[in-house]
Amino acid sequence: MENKVLIFGDSYADPGGCPEYAWHRRLKNIFPKTHNFAESGTGPHYAFDLFYNKLSNLKKDNIIIFLLSDPFRINWPDNILSSDWGARGELSAVQWDTQREELICVYSDYPENLINSKHMKVINYYNEHKKEMEFFYKTYMKELQFSSEKNISFLYAISQALNLKVIVFELFPRKSPGISKHELLQQRTSSQHYTRNRKMSRANFHLCDQFLGDISHNEVYKDELYKYATNLRQGDSRVNHFSPENHTIMFEYILNFLNFREGVYNKPFPKFKQHFRHYDDIWGPDAKFRFIYE
Repeated sequence: MENKVLIFGDSYADPGGCPEYAWHRRLKNIFPKTHNFAESGTGPHYAFDLFYNKLSNLKKDNIIIFLLSDPFRINWPDNILSSDWGARGELSAVQWDTQREELICVYSDYPENLINSKHMKVINYYNEHKKEMEFFYKTYMKELQFSSEKNISFLYAISQALNLKVIVFELFPRKSPGISKHELLQQRTSSQHYTRNRKMSRANFHLCDQFLGDISHNEVYKDELYKYATNLRQGDSRVNHFSPENHTIMFEYILNFLNFREGVYNKPFPKFKQHFRHYDDIWGPDAKFRFIYE
């Protein structure tokens, strides 16, 4: 039976306008029944809403690729912005500042000459609904803080219960102390009491031990990383925030997991390429902007 691949995530997988070298486009060449539901600027709240709609129809041969973004990105209801100019993800500029413990709108701090009509619509939306948004964050703060651990555990449970392959990538470090990646991985294998279940665990589920946001950030040469300090991150010239080299590695990484077999020699997961591009080639004024960075 032919595999069906379902991709959930944000701009690290968004299929809009992507060239052939994009990791998800290359994956579709191998698995024609690939459905990419990723949308720039959205978070797990949006992605899981789509995933729940597919849950009852999942089959053993399905493959789930889940990119877990910031759990504090909320898919606010009745979002008039998305119907206006098709940019649901722009609302990711409305964020909960964990240090100041308050709601902020990133665009409010932009210099006046950089604020465009899209930014103004988000700022106005933020000002209109700020009290309601703050109430939501304060009510569900701990749920949001620990939702990454819950989401990973839920996806692991799905992989075992339905005997299908699930690979998970986290995008950003968690905003509060919780269970580490290592502890989660240890728990999902040590908790298995039977040999068959241990094998199924390793063959069906994988959690990448790196954050995709760090990989993207560290493509810049080490001696140029300091330039991020004053970067408004308004335009990333890379497709899905990766250079072509790391698109290839992402593609190979996923294939390595899909080809994993228990009891035989398996290739080690490839290492992502780091510190090989100039900052200004990615973020400079001459860079060709494609995505609003997260």
